Amino acid sequence: MKAYFLVFTFFLLTAGSIFSQKILVLDLAGMKSKRIKYPSGTYISVKVINDKVTYKGYLDVVTDTSFFINGNLVMLDSVRAIIKYNRAPKAISQQAFLVAGATAIIVGINNGVNKGSVFPGDNSYIIPLSFAGIGAILMPFWKKTYRIDNEKRLLKILDLTPMAPINESP
Repeated sequence: MKAYFLVFTFFLLTAGSIFSQKILVLDLAGMKSKRIKYPSGTYISVKVINDKVTYKGYLDVVTDTSFFINGNLVMLDSVRAIIKYNRAPKAISQQAFLVAGATAIIVGINNGVNKGSVFPGDNSYIIPLSFAGIGAILMPFWKKTYRIDNEKRLLKILDLTPMAPINESP
């Protein structure tokens, strides 16, 4: 019984520190409202007003009006755009290009050995070209740029620190 009580007390005491953090939030308004959350430690790319540098890196510390990306201080009101990288289309596209190259080499060697010419004029290169086409079609889906304007796209910082209940006297 003591072990259960100690485990329960341990989880109860650590529950407050789990949620005591601030996160960067991008609210997208429109037909379907969407909220993209960036907690500390996530990889993020940010473009800043009047600066040609794109800050890429891990979101380190989030304060009330600013945040850090790999040690670079970025003010919340100076963010022009956030770039979100999609891993799945990029991985599929890169693998399709890899398979296209490997099958093109195999088809070329096979045609050179069996038919005497690397380019015999038949339809033996359709499979590598189809994989290269899949890779090329998925390239525009690698990244999505969200331009920050205060009408439809709003960037803000949410404080998720739990607050103690306030007792009001009548």
